[in-house]
Amino acid sequence: AIMAFWGAPLSIDDHAARAVISALEIQNALAARSKLTTRIGIHTGLAVVGNIGSDIRFNYTAIGDTVNLASRLEGLNKKFGTLIIISAPTYNDAKNFIEARKIGKVGVKGRAQPIEIYEPLGKKGEFGKFSETFLNNFSAALMEFEKGNFSLAKDLFTKTSKETDDSVSNYYYGLCGEYIKNPPKNFDGVIVFSSK
Repeated sequence: AIMAFWGAPLSIDDHAARAVISALEIQNALAARSKLTTRIGIHTGLAVVGNIGSDIRFNYTAIGDTVNLASRLEGLNKKFGTLIIISAPTYNDAKNFIEARKIGKVGVKGRAQPIEIYEPLGKKGEFGKFSETFLNNFSAALMEFEKGNFSLAKDLFTKTSKETDDSVSNYYYGLCGEYIKNPPKNFDGVIVFSSK
């Protein structure tokens, strides 16, 4: 695994956008030149940054909840079938420079507070393989899921899944089926992941 961070030791105003655009460029380069795939998670926030370690291992690095959450987001790509997941704080800081779609609200292991997550699609004005119609339909399906309308959401995700081979729609289609059979108690739109 590789960890990279922006904004230290020198402050950079557009650090979130640089991180997301770098992630997009990594994925584009891999798709064009290699069979290798990698997953990336990005979160924006405060961290302890500096020379950390001991006499045996000493490194300039970043630690803290921000770093841990970025790692958890990287792992969530396996669940959603995506390559890059960013947090809401990252999206909010970078949204003038990128296009992204909200893909849910999640609770991750080791963190009590749920967080909205997004999949970046490209630089501003670039939507990758997705049409505007698809993105609107996906957003409507996700909204119904978060309201707990699982049957309607399942029908809507069926359409988005067929329109484009979309792993996130496929994930929600399956999850809606599970929730129709076994409705979660006190559902608040958050998908809770208990493992890394």
